[in-house]
Amino acid sequence: SLSSAQNAYAVSWFFGKQLNFVFGLQLSFARVGSLVNMNTIHRIYDSLDKDVTGPHRIGATLLIAVSTCLISLVCALILWSLDIRRRKVIQEDNPPDPSDEFHIRDIRHFSASLYSVFIICVFYYVAIFPFIAAAQLLFESKYDLSPAWSNACNSLVYFMSAILSPLLGYAVDKTGRNLYWLMGSITTTIIAHA
Repeated sequence: SLSSAQNAYAVSWFFGKQLNFVFGLQLSFARVGSLVNMNTIHRIYDSLDKDVTGPHRIGATLLIAVSTCLISLVCALILWSLDIRRRKVIQEDNPPDPSDEFHIRDIRHFSASLYSVFIICVFYYVAIFPFIAAAQLLFESKYDLSPAWSNACNSLVYFMSAILSPLLGYAVDKTGRNLYWLMGSITTTIIAHA
């Protein structure tokens, strides 16, 4: 997926104490994209000519959204060419070590704490994303908000994530204790949803 590719680039370009901050920045930009999408796509649809019928109107709206993806594609191609150049420079200085290659059987040697992080992330996202998907309808039906205000309230999660992700990534880099930070964030989420 796109997120896996981003993380692979981040791991190859950044090391050690910088990595959590970079992951936070990546997540922040992804959340800003979600925030903009949630708050503009409905407005773009409403701003189109009223004489255009539903399917053509949604098609035009999605075409506008796709144009932003094309800009992202151009940026990805630039990054790809920079990464190829970086790899050539690294290979000239340090030839690759065959023992550094990853093999599927290497997962047997992952630590129990790493597997617990995998499990926590899966269950965490399985709980959060359905809530975000259903939250707009919840805000409209329970609190009688308009679709625009429902989207604005729903996007607060992404807004907070966009601001806090790099800050907390920096804090994790400075303090270490990744699992304690993870448990703290899960506890905070449980309290927020209680």
